[in-house]
Amino acid sequence: MSSRIDDQRCSPPEAGPHAPTVPDEDFFSLIQRVQAKRMDEQRVHLHGEDRGPGLPRAVRSRIQLVGL
Repeated sequence: MSSRIDDQRCSPPEAGPHAPTVPDEDFFSLIQRVQAKRMDEQRVHLHGEDRGPGLPRAVRSRIQLVGL
């Protein structure tokens, strides 16, 4: 019975060109920068500008675009 299984096997495909990889340090620094940017966008400013203290920077910029 094992010879029947062996008859059905095929050799693996030949390896093609590999894509370049990013070193782990670069990958983790990229994640850290993206997460830090997201945290800055979600940060609340207690002593804010005249457009309303406590509003996140992204909300203040939207208010300025709308012209309120």
